[in-house]
Amino acid sequence: MVTKGIEPTYVLYFFEKICSIPHGSRNEAELCAYICDFAKERGLWCRSDELFNVVVKKPGTVGYESGAPLMLQAHIDMVCEKNNDTVHDFTKDPLKLKVDGDILSAEGTTLGGDNGIGAAMMLAALDSKDLAHPPLECVFTSQEEIGLIGANALDVSDLSAKTLINLDAGTEGEFIVSCAGGCRTEIRFAPEWETTPAGYVCCELSVKGLLGGHSGGDIILERANANILMARAIDQLAQDFGVRLVSINGGAMDNAIPRECSSKIACTSGDEQRVLAAIEQLQATYQKEYRHNEKTLSFTAKKCEAQSRVLADVTVNKIIPLLLLTPSGVLARSLEMEDLVETSNNVAVIKTKDDAIVIRLSSRSSVDSRKDFVIQRIKLLCRLLGVEPTFSGVYPGWEFAPNSRIRDVIKQAYLEQYGKEPLIKGSHGGLEPGILGSKIPGLDSVAMGPNLYGLHAPGEHASLSSLDRTWTLLKNVLGKLK
Repeated sequence: MVTKGIEPTYVLYFFEKICSIPHGSRNEAELCAYICDFAKERGLWCRSDELFNVVVKKPGTVGYESGAPLMLQAHIDMVCEKNNDTVHDFTKDPLKLKVDGDILSAEGTTLGGDNGIGAAMMLAALDSKDLAHPPLECVFTSQEEIGLIGANALDVSDLSAKTLINLDAGTEGEFIVSCAGGCRTEIRFAPEWETTPAGYVCCELSVKGLLGGHSGGDIILERANANILMARAIDQLAQDFGVRLVSINGGAMDNAIPRECSSKIACTSGDEQRVLAAIEQLQATYQKEYRHNEKTLSFTAKKCEAQSRVLADVTVNKIIPLLLLTPSGVLARSLEMEDLVETSNNVAVIKTKDDAIVIRLSSRSSVDSRKDFVIQRIKLLCRLLGVEPTFSGVYPGWEFAPNSRIRDVIKQAYLEQYGKEPLIKGSHGGLEPGILGSKIPGLDSVAMGPNLYGLHAPGEHASLSSLDRTWTLLKNVLGKLK
């Protein structure tokens, strides 16, 4: 064991076991089987389903037998990313863990601390013979990283807990007590094409150098959206010089603020220099607008090969309004929690294909009615433009509860252990307590976890000392739940 002799040895033993079993999203079958075998060997009640969710129940310890059941929950899938020069097959190879002082990481790959560390803490609690705790219902969910799929499908009919500690937060001392619900939108329609007018030359435009980021956690930073900057430019150039749009492509993922966007335009040869000068001026405008938070923003143009066709105005008059009039960015902030976005929408992806224009959006809100209102606005805009949106991946939000026993217990345990008050926060990302709370009315939930860094990318790492303190805190909390 790489972590032999390092505290918390109990948790790290199970984390290393998890890391030895491939468990990327949709590849959780072997880890699911391990957890089931683990439970059976210890005589614990267990069930799994076809998506590889697992539920394990353990009776309360002496003196806690009649306590209210507590649900512990973590997801067992991980994001599988590696460096270009790393040879690793996530479908069959174990992770190669390494320790450097206080840092636990994996060689050239993601660590899967999100959320393997949470799952390891649950296995340690289930295996322990001297840990005081109430009856436990440990829920290991699958496919969280690709849309909270396991939690959405989980059968909760045999769960009786009304209190949940989710172990998928990634900052020690910060406890999540609300999160956003979400919805993904795809707008797809067939383009109409026309022959490029005679005497037109073509240019390729590029928006680059933006910071982007997660459309949940980073949207509060008011970073620029490459798709919207490009649409602004195309609309302005069309008004001033009659340029024609050939293509526009930007963004990569629904849950990422787009960092880059490229397009091809056609203009008369006589206007070429004026168009290039206008693009330089637009770059200066954008750089001034975002001088505080996008210091490497660039908007450039270069002449490219001639294009035989351009998009018809009837198509462009759908693309540009969809990109510019769709609600975008932060739409509402929480009045209950400081520095928390309540509602947002991300204009995430625009693609030009021979037979389709594709636009994808990601909407979030911790208040379901506000999320529904964003969807209503998208529907109305699409109706006015004669296009049809498709909605998918809808999941509920987790609203802040003014009164919470588990939050109070955790605050007291934290104060006793650390000598200071914890930070109670909301998340604009999606977390599984929102889904579980929609299935179990009145579920009292808190999310917690140790310090994790660089999630979802090679170099992801965990603080071992933070994990040790967090495990101690969890044990202290369990001991208070008689």
